[in-house]
This record gives sequence, C-alpha cells and structure tokens, in this order.
Amino acid sequence: MNDTVKQLARNLLTPHPEVDARIEHGIELHRKGTASFTVADAKGAKVPGAEVTFTLKRHDFDFGCNAFVYRQFEGAGENEAYEALFTDVFNLAVIPFYWSDLEVEPGKPRFTKDSPFVYRRPPVDALLEFCESHGITPKGHPLVWHAFVPNWLDADDPLLANRWERRVREIAERYGDRIQNWDVVNEVVDNGFRDHPKVPGPSHAHFAFDIAQRHLPQSCRLNYNDYAVWGALRDRYTPATMLVENLMRTGHRVGGFGLQYHMFERDLDAMLANYPATMLNQEHLVDCLDTHASLGVPLNISEITVTAREDLGNDNLAFQAYAIERLYRLWFSHPAVNGIIYWNLVDDTAYSPAGSLWNENFFKGGLVTRAFKPKPAYQAVRNLVRDEWTTRETVTFDPQKPCYLRGFYGTYEVRIKLPGGRVETTTARLVKDRKNRFSFTV
Repeated sequence: MNDTVKQLARNLLTPHPEVDARIEHGIELHRKGTASFTVADAKGAKVPGAEVTFTLKRHDFDFGCNAFVYRQFEGAGENEAYEALFTDVFNLAVIPFYWSDLEVEPGKPRFTKDSPFVYRRPPVDALLEFCESHGITPKGHPLVWHAFVPNWLDADDPLLANRWERRVREIAERYGDRIQNWDVVNEVVDNGFRDHPKVPGPSHAHFAFDIAQRHLPQSCRLNYNDYAVWGALRDRYTPATMLVENLMRTGHRVGGFGLQYHMFERDLDAMLANYPATMLNQEHLVDCLDTHASLGVPLNISEITVTAREDLGNDNLAFQAYAIERLYRLWFSHPAVNGIIYWNLVDDTAYSPAGSLWNENFFKGGLVTRAFKPKPAYQAVRNLVRDEWTTRETVTFDPQKPCYLRGFYGTYEVRIKLPGGRVETTTARLVKDRKNRFSFTV
C-alpha cells in the first residue's frame, strides 16, 4: 500500500492482541450455536447410519444495504445486474420513507408501483414485493427526519403534530405487518440536540417515538439512528447514548440503536489527521461499541460508506477492501450487534442534492462500479458472508451417542440420506439464545 493509505489505516493494519482475540472468539461464541438432533421413522424407531447434511441458506444476522436505486436504471440489463449483485450477498434491504420524497404532493403518497418517478426513491410497494420474492428482510427508513420535510408543510400550522401523526399512522396501517424493522427518527444529535420548526418539539425524538409506538405493532423493532457515535466518546458516553438512555427512561420502546459509519470527510489532510484516532482505530471502535452496548439495546451498524476516493492513489480500492473486511469482522464479532448495513451498492448513485456543493459520489463508496463490475470491496463482503461465515456439515446419525450440529445461526437446508439410499430434504433453524433440538422424521 502507498504511504497515504498506510498512514490512514495504520491503526487497522497494526495487530492488536486484545481486539484480534475478541474478533476470533467473539464470532465463535456469539454468531454460532449448537443443536442436538435425532432421526427416526414414522413409528419412532431411530435410523442409525442416516447421513444428515446441514447447509446454511440464510443468516439470522442482518447483512444489508439500501435499495434506493431498485429498478431505476435505464441501460439494457442494468436493473437485472443490480438485483443479482444485491441478492447474492444481502438479506436485508432499506426501503426509503423520506417524507418530502414519498409525499411530494399533499395527500398523494407514492406507495403504489405506478407512482411517479423520484430518483433514489422507488415506490414502496415495488421494493417490498422485491424483498418478499427473495426472502429479504425490509427495513423502513426513516419515519421522522428534520432534513426531509415536505415544502408544503407549514411550520405555523396548528395541526402540525396531527399531520406528522397521520403520516405515521397511514404508513403503519399499510405496512406495519409487512415491515417489522423501522428507523423511527434520524440524526437528532449534532453538537447538541437539533430542533426544527416543522417537527414538533421540544424534543422531536420523543415525539417521534410517541407516535411510532402508538401506531406500529408491538412486534416491530423501533430504532434510533445517528452518526454522532464514533468521534464523541467522553467518559463512556456519547451525546447519542445519552439521548437513547433518556428515551428509554421516559418509557419509549427503543428496540435498536443504529450506528452510522460514513467516511464523509472531504478534506484528505483532515482525514489523515483525525481518522487514525477514531474512525479507523480498532481499539477506539471497540470502546464505542461497548459504550453503546451498555444501554442493553441491540446495535446495528446502520449506514456504511467506506471510501475509495481517487486522491488515495492507486491503492484506493485495496484500502476500501481491507478496511471493509477488518471492520465487518470487528462488528460481526461484537455480541450487541445484530446487523451490518452497507449504504450504496453502486458507485455514482449516492446522495447528491441538486444545487448543493455536497455530493457523496465524491467518496466512491460503492461496492461495485457504475458499470456493475464488483470492486475488491464487494468480493471481500461476499467472501465473508457467503464463504467464510457459512456452515455445511455432514453428520452420520448414531442413536448410541449424542449427535450435534455446530454452525452459524440461521435457516438450514437439511438433506437426510438414509442407509438404503433414499434422500429426504427438510429445513431447520438454528436460533440464538435457545436450546436447539431437531427431531427429523423420515
């Protein structure tokens, strides 16, 4: 790697005995489990010699990405290429619910598949259909965010709170049973706590959770999501942890804490000066995870952009791939983390608002090029999810001794080959925090 990349990644490149041990043992302890099993015929007689092959088909852990450009490409075969790359790795998709884009005209939410086109905002019904057809978990994002409020909403409207509640109620009535994972409110913390004239206060985070838990089913996971979670660690607290703790103490049903991880420092010199101590310091990242985990709320790494910016030189792609692999291992090994969600799959499809100097495409944070060629970073994620963190094990059943599966938590295809050669296939799920016992009848 060139000198710039070495300087930037020095605290990821340098071995750290404690972090290395936590990663190695954490994955084995927290991501894998054991199930005992038996094989018997319809009369209950055990079947010695049956060869049982367990193949993991779907992780319980969420490996996700936003699907904001689903069916939005015009070139021949591009939409198909996008879907193939997405479904080959990810089992969770983030569905956009930004109010200003979902309801461009008051009273006309863009739910149905024939809704007018808005870039990076595919109609919810179409995207949800894609998720359900591929066994992908949908995640709604966000219900309340001050940054995407409709222009037609009046800050002086005496019914402002009612209009926000109507929006959430309408979404809950239509999707509450089909989408069980929601980012309720986004990015309230920024050198203090934000207020916005079009979002009811005095604390719009509390308001957002009030209306969400009033209308969404009890079974839904309600997340708080923020980016101010890595660089502001002070004496085992960050502003975001203080907010989440207060939400919980005031009776709000916080079911998840989303930790964004975007490498969005545009100035390379500032990045080189600051990131090795924070964003790219593995010891610091573990300390932050431990701090957030102390709340007792599941964590998800909710939005990830790892840069391959061109001014890193000819090792920009190698840096992106190495950083992603190391970070995914660190996050996957931590017991409090239940999901890792990359943000933009394809280069040059990131947020770049018209008329603004801010353009996230500068950071080249996609996992594949705009021509849908997988970058080394995509291959790094795929290798972890599909190859290294998978289980395929064959055990010959012996009724005279205990027989076990040891594997990653998730759903398995089970192939049972009987002594006479007949093969039967079924499924089983290895579940965390449960005594797993499988009884197969053939």
